[in-house]
Amino acid sequence: EVQTPMVNYLDAKILTVEDDNNLRKTLMKILIREGFCVASVSNGQEALELLELQQFDIIITDYKMPVLGGEKWVHTLNELQGKNKILLLSAFLEEAKVVKDEVGDSIAKPFKRKELLNKIFDLLKKNNFQGRNDCTASAID
Repeated sequence: EVQTPMVNYLDAKILTVEDDNNLRKTLMKILIREGFCVASVSNGQEALELLELQQFDIIITDYKMPVLGGEKWVHTLNELQGKNKILLLSAFLEEAKVVKDEVGDSIAKPFKRKELLNKIFDLLKKNNFQGRNDCTASAID
């Protein structure tokens, strides 16, 4: 069961960083259907470029990506955004243990929709998210 948040978390801005095109589209569909403001990029380098232009409340990121991924990417993201904004999404969670202290939470691929949403809500709660109404996210594909 998906928890019902006390404040309207569904207007949060979420950036997804995923190199698998099908999974990136699936994530976008799930999040947009829930009412989140979503932008999506395919690697850490594109994410850094977008993060220079926009602020996001949550960043859902893959660990293993061909362009700026892995430990270096998570470390850079943590320094820029703080760990409680980062939800690590990976089929290689065992390998990603080296960065577990640099992310707010992690989720194994494949994941269930309700598990994803509950982890997002938990991170928004940790960040004392109060809501926003400036959805200007733009997808880069």
